[in-house]
Amino acid sequence: MNDKLCILICESFKAEVESTRGALKNEEIEFKYYSMDCINCKRQRQKLYDGLIESAYCSDSVILLPTQKGSGRDENLAGESIFNSCLSLLAGGDLINYLSSMGYYLTTPGWLKRWKHIIMDIYGFNQETAREFFSEYCKKVVLIDSGAYSNILLDLIEFSEYIGMKYEIIDVGLDCFSSTINNSYKNWKVNRLEYILNLKNKQVTDYALVFDFFEKKATLLKREDLIKNIFTLFEMLTGAKHLAFLTVIEHKKGEIVFHQEKLYKSELYDIDNLKFRQSYFLTSSGAGFIFKITFDNELMGYMEVEDIMFPNYMEKYLDLSKTIMIILGIMLFNSKIYEKLIDTNEELLSLNNELEVLVDKRTSQLLEVNGNLEKTNCMLEEEIEEHKLTETKLKAAKEEAERANSAKSQFLANMSHEIRTPMNGIMGMTSLLEFSKLTDEQIDIVKMIETSSKHLLQIINDILDLSVMDVGKIELKPERINIFNLMNESRNLFTYLAENKGLKLEIIVDNNLPNEIILDNGRLMQVLSNLIGNAIKFTEKGKIQVSVDKVEDKANKVKLMFSVKDTGIGIKEEDIPRLFNYFTQLDISASKKFQGTGLGLAISKNIVKLMGGEISVESQYGKGSTFYFTCLFDIASDSKESSNIQKVCIDNKAYHETSILQVEDDIISQRFMNQLCKLAGWKIKIASNGLEALNMLENEDFDIILMDIQMPDMSGIELTKIIREKEKLTGKHITIIAMTAYAMGGDRDICINTGMDDYISKPIEVMKLKEVITKYSNNYK
Repeated sequence: MNDKLCILICESFKAEVESTRGALKNEEIEFKYYSMDCINCKRQRQKLYDGLIESAYCSDSVILLPTQKGSGRDENLAGESIFNSCLSLLAGGDLINYLSSMGYYLTTPGWLKRWKHIIMDIYGFNQETAREFFSEYCKKVVLIDSGAYSNILLDLIEFSEYIGMKYEIIDVGLDCFSSTINNSYKNWKVNRLEYILNLKNKQVTDYALVFDFFEKKATLLKREDLIKNIFTLFEMLTGAKHLAFLTVIEHKKGEIVFHQEKLYKSELYDIDNLKFRQSYFLTSSGAGFIFKITFDNELMGYMEVEDIMFPNYMEKYLDLSKTIMIILGIMLFNSKIYEKLIDTNEELLSLNNELEVLVDKRTSQLLEVNGNLEKTNCMLEEEIEEHKLTETKLKAAKEEAERANSAKSQFLANMSHEIRTPMNGIMGMTSLLEFSKLTDEQIDIVKMIETSSKHLLQIINDILDLSVMDVGKIELKPERINIFNLMNESRNLFTYLAENKGLKLEIIVDNNLPNEIILDNGRLMQVLSNLIGNAIKFTEKGKIQVSVDKVEDKANKVKLMFSVKDTGIGIKEEDIPRLFNYFTQLDISASKKFQGTGLGLAISKNIVKLMGGEISVESQYGKGSTFYFTCLFDIASDSKESSNIQKVCIDNKAYHETSILQVEDDIISQRFMNQLCKLAGWKIKIASNGLEALNMLENEDFDIILMDIQMPDMSGIELTKIIREKEKLTGKHITIIAMTAYAMGGDRDICINTGMDDYISKPIEVMKLKEVITKYSNNYK
């Protein structure tokens, strides 16, 4: 990751950048400019971006401004949608959209400085054709003035007279522009710190593994057993394919021991021709090390670690390996003493046999041996003391690793809350767009936003699931589910993605299945979404076939088999055993075609295991793959034919005018709920914090409170306790529903135990929220 943030921006904003740079006083930001060419803007941006990446810039440290999500259907002069996104750098999207809707032609100072070249040279307008064009599409020219140019008025007057239109100036200054630059820097800084923290966590974990290993294995062993254990440790840490040890211990000097007898062209054969200036050097392949192992200036042997799985972590492995080699030198020295002790004991047995014949000689020999044993015992006592000291250090390191793991879990919980809050705004506002009048292209754009949001939310959930699974706290939440409706929901969820790639998606369900079974709907959909999503991702042509079949049923239980078959790229046979491991991606190169976290299949395997089943795969490389998994479910005792699938939208039925108080400090979440309540016919008032909510409750009655948890001054937990204490005096009970971005395991129980009636996690699903509010609204009819 680069030490500086590189921002790519159109050269038309160069004056604004220079005016802002002095105020920011941030040496960690550098700017690169691409030529102003509104018609070919995207190509110009991408060309500069690709050049920076090829010149060793990290993609995480390069930002394109403005962020462009796509072009509009009715683009005209200068690519209106693209140009409007540029304008939003100076004034924000809301103002730009409002002015555009009024029919004004919006422009920036940088554009005005080049208007003749753009209007006359690029578009080929003369004064007559320019006036004809602008009179048809625009009412007035509006300059969004940043104040970066001192004489821009003359250019505006000249341009307005040329096209025969009135003009207006809106002075916005540089606040919005500076805020955009500053927020981009802050987001990059957070991502960079997160990367460094993850790297430190991995280092702590590796050291904990080493210390735990030596705690269990740091005993007196023969040389052969000790070397085998060390081979196992390095195989676990580095994934090295080849390991070897060259001993220099007495009569076995020059003997090379290979890991699991895997012979390869080891550089240890030529060790005499190499000169060690340090305690290690790189092998000729560049993917391994040879270490010189010493103890108290005595050479104990040479260790070769070749074909390390992840060469990018070579320096980290080297730091860790140096520590291991110091401990290994001590253990090899102990092994040397141990083998000498064994030889001495064998010699004692031989002497005992000779005692029957040579009594006099026996006495002198025993005295000599006893003297040697006393020296050996003294040495062993010293080694035991050192061993105790090592144990103390290992225990301290283990406790530090456990604290680091706890800190990691807390960090994930905090990041979950901070990410889910803006995700609630994105997904909520997108769902509201579906109820407005949209063109077909706008509907497609909304669907793409929904798909991307759900994909991002899935990645967030995968990371949280990983944290929960690490400590073994994941639990299933069974409910009655119509299996036919569930599979139809899967079809609706992925049809758009499949058709967008030209693929056919088939869902085949055995008609003999029970209508309703007891299962965790969310977890089952999580597994299906992972498998179907992967099938679509890795298939370029053909079809995806999803099947559900009954394997067996006993009493009130049924065992189902789900299969997802594709005609995609397939999997090599040697790669299949690694598929279900955490963080495993078969292509880990920087130029890989398919993206992903490497968590989905590993998490799916754990979920399927919790559901009493197994997961497996069959694949032919280049022809496609089929993933199978089984699950054991309870059959609902009064299972009936399922009804039609519910419409996932807000209907126009008459409901009781439920009065709602939303306690929420996030402005976007407030606006989302306000719009949703208008559509649903609910009466809503909003309090931005706990103190404001208490004042409103003193003067007005509400049916339901939608309670955020994390707020300034007073949390939702504290506010709920105060409300419940007051209700003990009044005898009333108002329904309180937690609506929070806290979604880790146990957060729901905390809310319910505090006195809340129900719980919904962000991002909010519109239908789920509607069901919960309708459920409690019925109590007030």
